[in-house]
Amino acid sequence: MNCKRLSPPSCGGGELKGADDEEEAILTARLAAYRHSPEGRDRARILKLMLKGRRLNVDEQEELDRLKAKYPEAPKDSPLAKAIAQRIAELR
Repeated sequence: MNCKRLSPPSCGGGELKGADDEEEAILTARLAAYRHSPEGRDRARILKLMLKGRRLNVDEQEELDRLKAKYPEAPKDSPLAKAIAQRIAELR
């Protein structure tokens, strides 16, 4: 939907109407709610720690291990994981 909104009208893009606009609003709200939830914040922290790689100190490594045990990685081939990846790609 984001691509449709950003595309010029000559390419079939432009302002979203009706159900498309409602769906985008609902998805945006759900994503925002997840990002602010304890799990969303913890998963963001996991990503931040993982990006540090080998530069983690002992406390950070323990935190990462604890968070990864609490929130194991979801299967990448699950329908939910595919939908999330698609939505993230649309938002970029």
